[in-house]
Amino acid sequence: MLNVMAGTQWNKDFFIKKLGLYKEVRIRSGNPKLLKAYYFPTAEMTLQVNVYIGQIDSWYKEDQNTIQSKTISAPKTKQHNPGPMKKYLGNQGNGLGSHNQAKELLDLIAESPDCSGYQISYKTEMDVVAFGCNLQKDALVRIHQYPDGTGTMERWEGHVMYRLKAGAREQSINDTPDGKVFGVMKQL
Repeated sequence: MLNVMAGTQWNKDFFIKKLGLYKEVRIRSGNPKLLKAYYFPTAEMTLQVNVYIGQIDSWYKEDQNTIQSKTISAPKTKQHNPGPMKKYLGNQGNGLGSHNQAKELLDLIAESPDCSGYQISYKTEMDVVAFGCNLQKDALVRIHQYPDGTGTMERWEGHVMYRLKAGAREQSINDTPDGKVFGVMKQL
């Protein structure tokens, strides 16, 4: 048996070489946008992988009649939380910019990967900003609310995780695997 520990990097080629071919199966718990499960019939083993960070979360030794589960993640995988995870960042002076917004949102996702939605918010000298995503709807939203009650809302559809990672790398949240796909802005 392999020595698999929490945080072991997921390397598809390595595990195929050691355990044989796999098939993707349904995860037992957690957010299916962030976690995937791979069953290796030859080894009668399933590896649950956090694809967001590229690490093994847990493994299960399985046969036809019994399932012995051994969770190796720390902390243990929480039950799926259908609601959003929110974090208030306080006063941010001139603002964070798209790059830091994406980084903060990715950090929040990494802290609580079992939620369906995530939102950061903060105040600036000019407005209040909320930036978040809904993983079930695969949508990203940014709202600027001004003291006079007006504001703007931007919405990007599809490829949320790809867009956030691009933004965090100081690229653009308009970047998708299919090229640039711009969001839609409307006045509030």
